[in-house]
Amino acid sequence: LALYTGQGHTRPRARARARMAGDGRDEQLKLLGAWPSPFLHRVRVALHLKGLEYEYVEEDIFNKSELLLASNPVHKKVPVLLHGDRPIPESKLIVQYLDDAFPGAGQAILPADPYDRAVARFWAAYVDDKLHPPIIASLKATTEEEKASATANTFTALETLEGAFAELSGGKGFFGGDAPGYVDVALGGFISWLRAWDKLFGVTLLDAGRIPLLSAWAQRFAALDAAKGVLPDVDPIVEFGKFVTVNFLLPTPEKRWLWMLFRLPMETTTARPSGAASARRGGSRDPPLLALEQAGSAASAAPETEERVTEAHEKEWRVARDKRTGATKRPGGGPRGEVGARRSGLAGETTTQAGKATAKPRDTLFVYWSGHTRPGARARMAGGGRDEQLKLLGAWPSPFLHRVRVALHLKGLEYEYVEEDLTNKSELLLASNPVHKKVPVLHGDRPIPESLVIVQYLDDAFPGAGQAILPADPYDRAVARFWAAYIDDKFFPAMITSLKATTEEERTAGTANTFAALETLEGAFAKLSEGKGFFAGDAPGYVDVALGGFVAWLRAWDKLVGVTLLDAGRIPLLAAWAQRFAALDAAKEVLPNVDPLLEFAKVLQAQWAAAAAHAPASN
Repeated sequence: LALYTGQGHTRPRARARARMAGDGRDEQLKLLGAWPSPFLHRVRVALHLKGLEYEYVEEDIFNKSELLLASNPVHKKVPVLLHGDRPIPESKLIVQYLDDAFPGAGQAILPADPYDRAVARFWAAYVDDKLHPPIIASLKATTEEEKASATANTFTALETLEGAFAELSGGKGFFGGDAPGYVDVALGGFISWLRAWDKLFGVTLLDAGRIPLLSAWAQRFAALDAAKGVLPDVDPIVEFGKFVTVNFLLPTPEKRWLWMLFRLPMETTTARPSGAASARRGGSRDPPLLALEQAGSAASAAPETEERVTEAHEKEWRVARDKRTGATKRPGGGPRGEVGARRSGLAGETTTQAGKATAKPRDTLFVYWSGHTRPGARARMAGGGRDEQLKLLGAWPSPFLHRVRVALHLKGLEYEYVEEDLTNKSELLLASNPVHKKVPVLHGDRPIPESLVIVQYLDDAFPGAGQAILPADPYDRAVARFWAAYIDDKFFPAMITSLKATTEEERTAGTANTFAALETLEGAFAKLSEGKGFFAGDAPGYVDVALGGFVAWLRAWDKLVGVTLLDAGRIPLLAAWAQRFAALDAAKEVLPNVDPLLEFAKVLQAQWAAAAAHAPASN
């Protein structure tokens, strides 16, 4: 295997450099990776589709290089793209960065239409949040029951993606239509692993009888020139998969020794677009604190909080969709971290008056907070000629709802707010969010789920409204996307663990992890704000909105858990930032008071404790 070269080579092409949008100096692209990683494969396919020259460096993940550790201090994982002296981690962020930074190179990977771009982002996240974890679970399984469960979950994800392909492809060859796009690249990185499953576990995942569209798609994708030089053959993946199943049970020294059998030498690769360009940028600066993605590990993914999708769910979605008028045929849902808190009778009927939402509460908690909108001009979508009314479905305690509403207010967009009772979900929510059935969901005439996807959509679709939320610079945009994802993947799960804890030991561990995430975000604020008031500088931006949705919950923690999270002695920058954020006009109209959150959280804790008491004991 050490002599095997099929995993790592790229197709030889004439030397060319890439020109970064709006910049003037040549810069080399360098990619750090580990050859079996599906996340590495998707980045390399994207680089080839863009026709960009890059140097590839193979990493020993058990003896990480100083370059990797310095480039990715938070997660220390691959892949990482180095554009000159600036690191970009996490494969989906890298792919988006390549499209943003090199718009004139090769083919566009993300769609041009804002709604199509939002849908692509959702499904790419679905691949990582729903397909990748059961694959890892299969490799880690030690019993037949665990293997069967993981295989069932893998097929569930693939069957959902089969339905997505039918909708997105429009009868053409790829998720992106005639040519591969963002979802193709995201899922395409897993093709070698999907093909290896038969030899690894005796199960054919790409079963033409079960998922015929994906089975045929995988053959087309693997036949692309951009994929041929990247996707490893099945046999070395099978051997590595067998190594991994042992690897999870071995101590570190034995892992490191076995890993050496699979390592490949460092190599340099080149690719060239049809029109040679050069990678350039202006002045240099210290790169912000960054991190890497969950390559080869499901541990850093957000907890599995979403409901499982079944064939019945798919059928339900299609029936509901057909009943709707004037709505898209594309499904969507909140891929990760979008939690609607459950409580019987939380919200009542919602009616609208003069662009505002009012409710007839069936629950005393709801009296504390009924949704309202800020008066503003009716939103007009970029590139469109007609006015479009925005409607937002949500549940008042949700921090994910709060961030979307703050974004809408920063953009100055008029919208109708509808409070959802998540114990009795509306037909509109079920039809709009068939995959996860969670809030928030934004409606124009087409649904957009998942809060971070919605916020990016608002910036894409309404560029002339209010203030820009994401930075204009491609690198700054990648950094902002990374930290927003960090909030959902690291900070939020730690908070939930603290809330759900039934023992002091669990509560202490959850609190420690919450503080660890906040202290990391404190360091990020120091880097990104450059001494100004917000993560984005003088005005709130994408990271501010992402974390700002949690400000009310952070303030409630003292009374709820007996711990002051916004401790000015421990995280002084974030403590002062939270005060500034909450004082914004856009936030004052959105963030709930502490008392109703405390009451709501106590109800949740009681429900979780009751569920834990009745849960079967595990051996």
